[in-house]
Amino acid sequence: MHCPQCHQVIPDGSRFCNLCGAVLGTPPQPGHLAPAAGQLPAEVVHAVMHPSFIFVGVRYALAAVLSIVIVVLGAMIAGKAWDWLSNVIPWVVGFVVVVLFLNPIYNHILRQIETYTLTSEKVEIQTGLLIKRTQNIPLQKIQDVSTQITLLNRMLGIGDVVIDSASSSGKIILRHVTNPQAVASEILARVRK
Repeated sequence: MHCPQCHQVIPDGSRFCNLCGAVLGTPPQPGHLAPAAGQLPAEVVHAVMHPSFIFVGVRYALAAVLSIVIVVLGAMIAGKAWDWLSNVIPWVVGFVVVVLFLNPIYNHILRQIETYTLTSEKVEIQTGLLIKRTQNIPLQKIQDVSTQITLLNRMLGIGDVVIDSASSSGKIILRHVTNPQAVASEILARVRK
């Protein structure tokens, strides 16, 4: 095999020329067959999305502010309380702070386990923590893509993308995605190809 730029002899399967550094392409990996003539190209992932973090972030901020208020109130009460009560207050305050952060953590986990993937062939929705549920909508089955954006969502730059499918699943909603109109336009552009 020869380098197309400097014509140096290089070992078969090389990705770069040892002399000039030219990129030669990716050799086929062992165990992988090159696509035969007439076969369709491999599926390409165009976008991977999650619901927006904004609502989870607001929950974290609210839990942090309430925690600070609870700690200050606990310190004020402990300073004026009897000795036995002032020993219990730090435990109560600690418990309340942990409880305040349970909701944001739970919603953060829910956000992370919901994944929307747009590929060259389909829209894929994955949900579930212990049991993964995957729903695939082939692009050729998509009839319409629309957005639902409330006033608050418009101010935050998020919204829902509604995919109307000809399959048995009917309408599928991608919840709270960032820049929903761009996502809907991208899906429609892939459908028309």
